[in-house]
Amino acid sequence: YTSVQPSATAQASATAAAVAMVTGGADRIAYVQNSDVWIARVDGSDAQQLTSDGTMKSYLRWLPGGDGLSYISGKCLQTVDLQGTVASVTCFNNAVYFDSFEVSPDGTRVALSLDRQLYLLPFDLALLAKADSHPDLVAMADCEELAPYQRSAVLYSRWSKDGSLLAAVALGVLADGRRGDVVEVFAVDQCIANPRVQVQFPEPHFALSEYTRKPTLPGLAWDGAALFVLNGLTRNDHFGDLHIFNRESFTITTNADPVNSVCCYADPTFSPDGKYLLFAFQDITLGADSRTQLYYIPYGTLGTGATYQPLPLPTFTDPKEEPQAVLRPAKP
Repeated sequence: YTSVQPSATAQASATAAAVAMVTGGADRIAYVQNSDVWIARVDGSDAQQLTSDGTMKSYLRWLPGGDGLSYISGKCLQTVDLQGTVASVTCFNNAVYFDSFEVSPDGTRVALSLDRQLYLLPFDLALLAKADSHPDLVAMADCEELAPYQRSAVLYSRWSKDGSLLAAVALGVLADGRRGDVVEVFAVDQCIANPRVQVQFPEPHFALSEYTRKPTLPGLAWDGAALFVLNGLTRNDHFGDLHIFNRESFTITTNADPVNSVCCYADPTFSPDGKYLLFAFQDITLGADSRTQLYYIPYGTLGTGATYQPLPLPTFTDPKEEPQAVLRPAKP
């Protein structure tokens, strides 16, 4: 018996191929298409369908460790592993709204919005499986002052990189008296009630054209530090112009639309290393003929006039479907 060792060239090629599949610190993308969960490599290759039930799904997220995903279906929190096995964690049947389930970057906490009430809880699916009501969530909490958060009604949240801050999309009262979505950034590293809001936007500081007409923020990305990318609502339930807010310099770039400088965008998401931006795009100039496409681009090239290519994924046939694309951090 003679063992045949791969050549150094072949080994180098295989290593290079493996490395090439990590972009922006991510090695996989997950998204919803035709109401089912799909995964692919970050270059759009090797697309695989994980679920086949065709039920409505929202708030798709990678679970800590990257071996599965969570999503909300109706009043239920469900998971699917990479072999396509679906499990129902729990259902809040008495709730009117179950909007979001956002796990902290270190995988220890979760920000859950039920009936527009924000609960900060330990991330424990086994414990959550025993909870199906507001009192159950209160009992789960390790900080009763933040379960629920009392200051505002909250739709969804984003964590800072170190998990010490939360950016919550809350229902606020605008300058003209209307109710509208505002982003509130506050500390959650101490167990105190009503932590001080460190910054709020767009109002009262900035005016966004489509936000003035319809004050809703369907999409928000945070690099976990200074930069926020958000989209308003112009068409098809989720899509609008892209805007950038820097909370350190306190500047906003409106209509920072990267694809041919035209609307419309949804689901902006920063890469794990903060250097790339993932988003869905529909070309509003094509009207009813526009199709949803996913892009994954270097963030630093925004505003340069660079030309970008969409990921080569199967065609999205429903223009009102939100792909909810999310990135899996590559394992070290």
